[in-house]
Amino acid sequence: MKPLHIAVIVVGAVLAAGLAVVMTQPSVMPTPAPLSTAIPAAPSTPASAPTPSPSAPRPVNVPHRSSAPATTAAPPPVYAPPASHAEAPPSGRRKPFPPPAQPEPVAKVNPPPLKPAPYEAPPVPATPRRQATLLPGMQIAVRLSQAVSSDHAAAGESFPASLAEPIIVDGLVIAEKGAHATVHAIDAQGTPRGIQLGLTNVQTADGQRVAMESEPWVKRETRAGEIMGTISDVLGGSGRDAARPVSISPQTVIRFRLASKITITERQL
Repeated sequence: MKPLHIAVIVVGAVLAAGLAVVMTQPSVMPTPAPLSTAIPAAPSTPASAPTPSPSAPRPVNVPHRSSAPATTAAPPPVYAPPASHAEAPPSGRRKPFPPPAQPEPVAKVNPPPLKPAPYEAPPVPATPRRQATLLPGMQIAVRLSQAVSSDHAAAGESFPASLAEPIIVDGLVIAEKGAHATVHAIDAQGTPRGIQLGLTNVQTADGQRVAMESEPWVKRETRAGEIMGTISDVLGGSGRDAARPVSISPQTVIRFRLASKITITERQL
């Protein structure tokens, strides 16, 4: 190594040592200049009124001025530690933040299903009910369902029957053929050689049971076996045939004549 190189190295080492000494010494803050004390101005006195006799002037108090400069305490030195002594951040990974609190589950309440409104059928306009009138003297054909005998039948006893023909008035069918009817015995043993029957009621096409009032139908048996329908013929018979009973076989058709006016009103369904 050359001497020049050695000299350069020595000079560099000396400069580095001096610089290190300077860096380690605390810095000295400059001393601030002394503050000058201001002399307060004398308070102004109001002008007084002139007096008749002159007097000596009053002495004025002048504050004592100190010749020594005022000193103030120097602020503490500002010392910044070197960066090498600064606190190093903690090593390792940062602690993770805790997860946010989950809200409590809220129970889901399903509303009750809506019930459909009940169906209301539109109102049906009322139709006027029809009427029919059965006049007196009208014939109603009835077929007996069982045999009737004068020696067994009692007054007021009823017998089943059915209509042999429909009842029609002004094109309106009041009762259909085969509708149920009822016949009753009026007098079976009091009439010589005969039996009296009457029409009790008839069932109409709309299901009504209409009461009927008819003329008595009378049967008597003659020598020739004829059936008569008048009381005068029965009462005019001979006494030798009075003890013989009179019977009516089943399926016999009897035509009753109405004795009074009957009004039938159609039933509202």
